[in-house]
Amino acid sequence: MMRFVLYRTGQAAVVLVLASIVIFAAVHLLPGDPAAIYAGSNATPDVIASVHRSFGLDQPLPVQYIDWLANVLRGNLGVSFVSDVPVSQLIGQTLPVTLALGFATIAFAVFVGLGCGVVAARNRGRWIDRLVAAYNVVGLGVPNFWLGFVLLIVFAAKLRWFPVGGDPSAS
Repeated sequence: MMRFVLYRTGQAAVVLVLASIVIFAAVHLLPGDPAAIYAGSNATPDVIASVHRSFGLDQPLPVQYIDWLANVLRGNLGVSFVSDVPVSQLIGQTLPVTLALGFATIAFAVFVGLGCGVVAARNRGRWIDRLVAAYNVVGLGVPNFWLGFVLLIVFAAKLRWFPVGGDPSAS
């Protein structure tokens, strides 16, 4: 059992490192210069070069990745180029609402999933069982991003049951 846990932990570590490399590379492939964004639209080339040096953006990509990874492992997520606020502070501000939304989603999914399973099991072979099966096929077949967009339009924009975006208690 311990061998299996160590094997899975090793696999997870490899996946995390590979994912971090892919994400780091993808962020660097995005158009635009983060130093120019940080410095502002009226910044001179000297100011942009100074920002490059101060954030280590003048280093080769492998050096930038190692520095970034070392900082992340120490808990230093850096400073947002857009708002000039520490990223950990931004995460801390939004984490309670994100966790509440996540737990509400999980609770809803468990409630609906168990409910559908019980109804289908109690009515095996009947029309309600086939209806639940069709609901599952459609639910699993529809892309999540599209379903989310449709639900946002219906429940937030049309019915106005929920806010379209953001935390309503923050305003």
